[in-house]
Amino acid sequence: MDTLTIAPLVAPALRTIAPFGVIVALVVGIALVLGRLPWSILLAAIFALGPLTFIGFVSIWTRNTTLFVGSGYFGFTDVLGRRKVFSLSDLRRIREQQVVTRRRRPIPILYLLDVADRPLFRLSRPFWDSAQVNKYLNQLGLPVESDPAPIKSKDVDNELKGSNPN
Repeated sequence: MDTLTIAPLVAPALRTIAPFGVIVALVVGIALVLGRLPWSILLAAIFALGPLTFIGFVSIWTRNTTLFVGSGYFGFTDVLGRRKVFSLSDLRRIREQQVVTRRRRPIPILYLLDVADRPLFRLSRPFWDSAQVNKYLNQLGLPVESDPAPIKSKDVDNELKGSNPN
């Protein structure tokens, strides 16, 4: 089996910050219009650094983060480029759960669980290409157990201690 490697999508990550970016642009614009006040330039600089930092993080995240599966192993590479590799024999089941976050809209999250039913890692589906994730899951060789009932994120975290977010 050849190794399958997939990378996250950029657009969903950028859409997450779009409302924040509009607010920052308005504040920076107002601060620059009121530029005759000494604190306004500092305020504009502070508010401009936030989105630039986040865009830099998204850029690093999409460049470094990957999922991979090969012959007898699978895993992920995190934002810092560190690889976490697991044996396919460590994987017991894959659970998909609709998780309700602060946005109050359920997000499909995949939990890859080990033989002791502890999460090896989790994967937020909206940040990955659906066809690629399905190909990844097919190569893992286990069916995905879906729980259609949405659950709050804090309840999932309490239920599944030790999950590495990805």
